[in-house]
Amino acid sequence: MSSRYREENPYDRLRRLASEAPQELRIWKSGAAALPAVLLEASVQRATNLIRRTSRGGSFRDGSSVESEWASVAGTLATWAQQYGDPRAHGPAVEKTDAVEAVELAKKWRTLDIGINGARSGGVSITENKRGIWISPISDPRIEALDAILETIDTGSQAEQVVTPSLDPAFEHLKNLASSPGGAKITVPRWITALYVKHHKNYMTSRPWETPLDTNLGGISLRDATQLMATLKGMSHLSRDVFMLFPSPVMANPMFEPDDLRRDLARFNPSLADKIDVFLDMFTYKGERGKSPLASPVISWGEFLLLSPHLMHDTLEERVILRAAASDPSNSGELGRALGDLCARWASRLETISGTRVATEVKVTTENGRKLGDLDIVALDEANRLGLIVEAKWPIDARTLPDAWKQEEAIDKGRHQIERLRREIANGAIVKFPQNWPGFEEIQWHWIVGTPRFLDSRLNQQGAPSTSLRLVEQVLPAESLSDFLERLDQYTLPRQGREFNLTWTRAKIKGAVVNARALVMLVPQTSPTPERGRHNGWT
Repeated sequence: MSSRYREENPYDRLRRLASEAPQELRIWKSGAAALPAVLLEASVQRATNLIRRTSRGGSFRDGSSVESEWASVAGTLATWAQQYGDPRAHGPAVEKTDAVEAVELAKKWRTLDIGINGARSGGVSITENKRGIWISPISDPRIEALDAILETIDTGSQAEQVVTPSLDPAFEHLKNLASSPGGAKITVPRWITALYVKHHKNYMTSRPWETPLDTNLGGISLRDATQLMATLKGMSHLSRDVFMLFPSPVMANPMFEPDDLRRDLARFNPSLADKIDVFLDMFTYKGERGKSPLASPVISWGEFLLLSPHLMHDTLEERVILRAAASDPSNSGELGRALGDLCARWASRLETISGTRVATEVKVTTENGRKLGDLDIVALDEANRLGLIVEAKWPIDARTLPDAWKQEEAIDKGRHQIERLRREIANGAIVKFPQNWPGFEEIQWHWIVGTPRFLDSRLNQQGAPSTSLRLVEQVLPAESLSDFLERLDQYTLPRQGREFNLTWTRAKIKGAVVNARALVMLVPQTSPTPERGRHNGWT
């Protein structure tokens, strides 16, 4: 090891690797051909894996975890291309080895990303010894595993969803074309494109949308955005299926001139023609700070817009649309209010507890009436002199590691708000409960920060405890508020060796060996109550 490396601390070395390794990839010398080439290589590798699986009797469709992995790879490649590539340059012909090199680095990138983003939030420890750099999340893996298990309420149910019209007739027609003389070249009939688009529109309509569909995202409603996104999904998934049968580079990750893509979107959505420019601006990734190709999956590349099936992940549509809208805070004010309104779900769930009264937005004021804040959700069991106060947060669901740490920031903000209100009340502030409620000081109060679906697994957290409404819904029904609080506090956590194991992922980058602690879920897992998934109106 050189003296330069010995002088670096492990985090600085990670940051240097994160900057130098993708920038030094040979593929960027190919200019405009670079991004299509690396995404084509990703498509080839994914298709090869799928063919091997189906030859052993496996499913023709990738599962949710595989989709997530390839979305991460494609998103990483698109981000690097915007940072280090030049879509207007003409370079030497692409060497396959250069494309493979880029894809293989992108597949390793999550290991490095855990260290870079985790260190920024204080969520990981980074050490180094002769065997490499070691990244260890400062978290309780049992909580991480519980969150993963609860997530299967939704991902598991969606796998069983039947959507019409069936795509089987289109796929059979494509297979027949592929096996016919001259099948190496094909023009996809319009009826097949229309069938795929209709299928995905019906799929999107059947999804359990939590945010009101009339929410204004900034010049376009959520309802209209879902229909245009469904059109993109239909077109991209058709290109994926055609690529499996006719391995043409053109079909792997289609590229459109902007006017052509606008025309195709308008053809399937004539009533939304005046919304298409707003939609594309929101959903196009150009390398801007604050945007991600995982939330804005149309990639701007020179004079073209690239549509990659890897970025069109089933079951994550709502969080993708909301994150795309939230990337421009000036256009997402109504979205923030709509998400805030969803916190009322806490009240409706806690009202089901026997002997419990619930109030929302209870004002806390000074003696002269100046408002100091609100108690978001208050549950009272007057007979047992017991109460629960929930500081409710409703951030957009995480899609990436930085998104997850934004959830932690929201929880910390809630904890600060709780501490401030506790101090104000202790110093004589007035809590304006509904009439006939006892005084604040007469009740033993429990305080928590509540999220919709995120459990805080950090070991170094301080202040009020936190939980998720999705976990609360698994605890309910409860015989009393005391019973609810006790069962929530003592909820059985997954066990290492039974529901999960811990392992280390290993990535060798520029001669450095980077190891990151990883959670591996085991099968069978402890199953949550499937009836209480989002597909049935739960959180």
